Amino acid sequence: MKYSVISCIVFFLLSLAVSVENAAAKPVTKEERKAGVKYLKHTQKLFLDSVKGLSEEQLKWKAAPDKWSVFEVSEHIALAESFIFDLIAGQIMKAPANSGKTSDITMEQIMTMVPDRTNKFQAPEPIRPDKAPWMSMTDAMAEFKQRRATTISFMEKGNDDMRERFFMNPAFQKEIDAYLWIAFLSAHTERHVKQILEVKANPGFPKK
Repeated sequence: MKYSVISCIVFFLLSLAVSVENAAAKPVTKEERKAGVKYLKHTQKLFLDSVKGLSEEQLKWKAAPDKWSVFEVSEHIALAESFIFDLIAGQIMKAPANSGKTSDITMEQIMTMVPDRTNKFQAPEPIRPDKAPWMSMTDAMAEFKQRRATTISFMEKGNDDMRERFFMNPAFQKEIDAYLWIAFLSAHTERHVKQILEVKANPGFPKK
């Protein structure tokens, strides 16, 4: 992934977080929790706003047979919310704690590099839209909002040793801690909100 210009909102969010680069692993702080929750709520709002008021025709419209519709992108976001959080809670947080390990990737890098759509990637099989069980946008959004509430709650009250549990992140090809994995989940939502906006900006997108 390549760097993109850091937006004002990113600077605002990062001002709430403490620097983690080159720091020894330690319990997640109140400031880090606050920053993480704020970013999760921010990207949730971006997603909800991006699909608000769209008609069925607009939701299902595709620029080409091999392109995703707004509905399919939304399904992917909802599937990823469950898939990544279950990885964090079910596997990463159950790994042995490593208090002497540090993450080479920072919150700032995640919040700028992951949403950057300069480079496109193939979605893993389990979170492709054709694996989604939902027949309507209403059902997909209900699932997303329920799972995002769980993610936010975990960030607010989850284990203090999130900074000491590590797992390989395929996007960065580096191990990052559980706290940063949650930031990655949020940034993934923002990345695909940008994809939705690209669909909506297409000249062929239905007016209603």
